[in-house]
Amino acid sequence: MRVVRDDSVGGDGSVTANTGTAVWFDTMRFAENRLTNSAAPQTFANDVALNGGTARFTGAGTITYTGALTGTGTAVKDGAGDLVLADSGSSLSGEIRIDSGRVMPANEAALGGATVHLNGGRLVNPVGGDLLLAATPVIAQGGDSR
Repeated sequence: MRVVRDDSVGGDGSVTANTGTAVWFDTMRFAENRLTNSAAPQTFANDVALNGGTARFTGAGTITYTGALTGTGTAVKDGAGDLVLADSGSSLSGEIRIDSGRVMPANEAALGGATVHLNGGRLVNPVGGDLLLAATPVIAQGGDSR
């Protein structure tokens, strides 16, 4: 399922991704009769319950995610843009895989307890300086944390 706008999901905006399914949050936009990868910033507040599924964040622009990631599954960041994790209500038993771009958590709680895998992307402090993580495991397969 692709979430194109914060209000594009009915009900309370929550989404569940079961095993074999994925929820995409991206910066793709329809403009001038074609789908383009916009550099314009996007904000999404949809809570995602992962039940073995995947939440993907991709695109050229900055995505600010203010929802909560919960359950067991994988969150993937790819594309050249940034992902700002602004909510500290996440509780994710699984992994956050950063394939490209940057993930910028507001604080350690925004990572939800997940193991972070650096696979070509970066985990950075959104306000600069060192990113201090007391309890979050980080596995560097490629990429870096700063």
